[in-house]
Amino acid sequence: MNGQSKATKILNIKYPIIQGPMSWITNADFVSRVSNAGGLGVLGANAGQNQKASDPIDAANKMRIEIEKVKQMTKHSFAINIVMHDNTDEISDYIERMLSVAFDEGVHYFVTVGAPNQNVFQRIKDHGGVIIHRPLTPTVDNMVEAERNGADILVATGSEAGGVFPEHRLTTADVVAKIIEQVHVPLFAAGGINTVEDIRALESYHVAGLFVGTMFIVTKESPLASSAKQLIIRSKAGDMVNVSAKIRSINTAKAIALHEIYADVNSPIDVNAEIKKINGMKTGMLDGDIDGGIVSVNTHIDSIDHEMTISEVVETFGEYCNMVMLANA
Repeated sequence: MNGQSKATKILNIKYPIIQGPMSWITNADFVSRVSNAGGLGVLGANAGQNQKASDPIDAANKMRIEIEKVKQMTKHSFAINIVMHDNTDEISDYIERMLSVAFDEGVHYFVTVGAPNQNVFQRIKDHGGVIIHRPLTPTVDNMVEAERNGADILVATGSEAGGVFPEHRLTTADVVAKIIEQVHVPLFAAGGINTVEDIRALESYHVAGLFVGTMFIVTKESPLASSAKQLIIRSKAGDMVNVSAKIRSINTAKAIALHEIYADVNSPIDVNAEIKKINGMKTGMLDGDIDGGIVSVNTHIDSIDHEMTISEVVETFGEYCNMVMLANA
């Protein structure tokens, strides 16, 4: 299909491709390159950082610096990530400060993750913002609620996803099939999308676009450590283990140790606390300490055998989407 779709008009982008935030594995250069290629680049919570912020003020100040860098590198649309961990409608000090910085800097696009917090959504809407909402575990109920609260675009994530995957074990296609007829705003698909063949499997559902993580982190321009990129390229889906109820990793030494803790129902060790000790994905994926960290990617990594450029990923997926998938135009 030629021309702009409803989703690309909302986001003011050429291709219906949204780059997943991926917390540590984003920075201004990376995000601006996605946006310049025609997709929507997204700054993750720890974008451009090498250590965790000391408090909400520090986090907001660091985000401001990264936003200003992006604005110098692109005139195209980009977003920041806002993570909402639970179902409260309160706005935490952290979120309030991140939103204030974004509003000050003229950011218009927000990838909200987690519960569809009505007050957060309203704050964004009051400032003319666009909301791309991704529940950690998508259901018809939380998608409908997010739309009712003001989400402009929704993201349905399947169990193939890297990072924190949904509690259910439904494939991306199954999740999309459950939700797409129940909502009215554009629905993007996430989870296990590494090739045109993966996109083709979603064609009949008429999704509005793609929310992509793993393929972007193995690009040449990605801030992912070189050692982690090479590990992903030479690994297969069978090389992955669950390190907690919601995170899987390629079987590094640390991942195997965490898997053993997780699999032992009688273990006195809190596996989630152990993952926090290594700053989640940071040690393995940003610092490049493969033995001491975890490397989380989607389950379709068998198809990744080389590094592409960001432009190649955006254009390959985007051109295909524009040809055959944009039934929601």
